[in-house]
Amino acid sequence: MIPVASIVEAATYAGADHRIGERGSARVRGFDFGNSPAEVEAVELVPGARAVLSTTNGTRVIEAARGASAIFAGAFVNAHAVADELATGAWGERVAVVGCGWEGRRASEDESAAGAILHRLRERGAGLDERAERVVGLYLARPRKTLRRNSAARRLARLGYGRDTSTSVPPRTPCRSSPASKGKPS
Repeated sequence: MIPVASIVEAATYAGADHRIGERGSARVRGFDFGNSPAEVEAVELVPGARAVLSTTNGTRVIEAARGASAIFAGAFVNAHAVADELATGAWGERVAVVGCGWEGRRASEDESAAGAILHRLRERGAGLDERAERVVGLYLARPRKTLRRNSAARRLARLGYGRDTSTSVPPRTPCRSSPASKGKPS
């Protein structure tokens, strides 16, 4: 997976086998997939295929973190995997967990996903700073139905991606967040 910030870069990326992209949650015209996990999982991609990804928010945050020694993209569906990898200590003792948000604003689903990753890190013995503890507290207190009814979930349903909300909203036991890179949990 090769994340790029712009649609033009994704569309013209040499050697790409697949182009994955969305703007405003809708698939980019001419791309193979939108940013729908269910859509991509329904197709058997050839192992080793090169996919280029550009999203409204996530890939821009990844671009901004380019100087980091490592960047992990997380969400509810892979929160445990991201946290478990970070908990190995192979990436240093300090990491940053960043919720991408939506169009420059906070987004409850991204904040909750960051909370899921941080919660799992805490379960694995990581110490969290005060801000990270607040994010975990908000994640644990936020009713699941709130995430299923927020503006992002309604937008996905309107665009025909409603099945993504059923796989990306976790049970109360944490399940996934956003890009993580070297630095302290926050």
